[in-house]
Amino acid sequence: MGYKAIKLDEFTSNETINKAILGLSIIRLFIFLIFFILSLNQTLKEIKIEKEKSKKFYLKNARIYSYVTITLFSLMRMAMIGVFFYDKSIYNGSVWSAMSIWGTLFQYLLWVSIAGYWMSLLYSFFLSKNVVAKNINAAWNATYLIGLVLIIWTISQTICNFYYVKLMNLIYGPVQVVIISGIGTFYIINGFILVRGMKSHEMNGSKIEKLKEQYKRVIRLCILLFLFVILALVLYLIQYQILKLEDYDKENYIFYMFVCFLEFSQLLIIMYSLGGDSFKNYFILYSFSPIQTKNVNYGISSNISTASSTSSSSKNEIELKVND
Repeated sequence: MGYKAIKLDEFTSNETINKAILGLSIIRLFIFLIFFILSLNQTLKEIKIEKEKSKKFYLKNARIYSYVTITLFSLMRMAMIGVFFYDKSIYNGSVWSAMSIWGTLFQYLLWVSIAGYWMSLLYSFFLSKNVVAKNINAAWNATYLIGLVLIIWTISQTICNFYYVKLMNLIYGPVQVVIISGIGTFYIINGFILVRGMKSHEMNGSKIEKLKEQYKRVIRLCILLFLFVILALVLYLIQYQILKLEDYDKENYIFYMFVCFLEFSQLLIIMYSLGGDSFKNYFILYSFSPIQTKNVNYGISSNISTASSTSSSSKNEIELKVND
């Protein structure tokens, strides 16, 4: 027990690999800086819109949660890369490892916030229309509980990273597999039940053309996010369970490159979807002037809520908006 900083003189013993790692890390830092600026700007705009609409900060706004987690995820990744430049270490027990653990938490919370929004739609519009408020609360309570468990897990692993590295090496991998598999299963169940509910709603003749497009967008986003979860799991299994790479193996940097690609692709797809299948809204800087909004979201228009007079009373609780 007892923390001892890990600082190396070089990334690896190979000069060519060192240059490649440095170049990739600089590019990664720059891209995360762009994501951080855009998501922070959008977070401020979303909070302003929410305050103007409800005069209070709403606890059931998946858009705000998503942008906050993207902002914090990008911030932690930038901090992680900065530490990496200094100590050149990606080993368990290092400050880099702790930063990585917390960055991964915000990535998980982003996935959970999207799943929480889908659950809200399921409970509100497709599974029951008699107790909408109760069902929405149940959906968000489940989301909060999952988030709390992930935070507690992250804190415990941070402590293990600094003081009980052997224990961390023993339990971190298996629990990560359980978490990723659980989130993936969560997506399958909620995403495809939502798709089925939307398809049934469409067949009933309500807003047919609009729902057809929304139906396609939900399927596309659901499949893509699920693939990211599966790919993350496959990479972990190959790196640690099949190849059984140790901390000091330079082959770890190959997986470092793949993880970079997955992270950037995931953020691009989610922000594109949140922006109403567009990136142009993110380049409008935050201001205190009145902001016009339109209904777009994770591939689903909040106007679905008008399909039922019972569910319309909860529209403001789960609708998502983006700035023009």
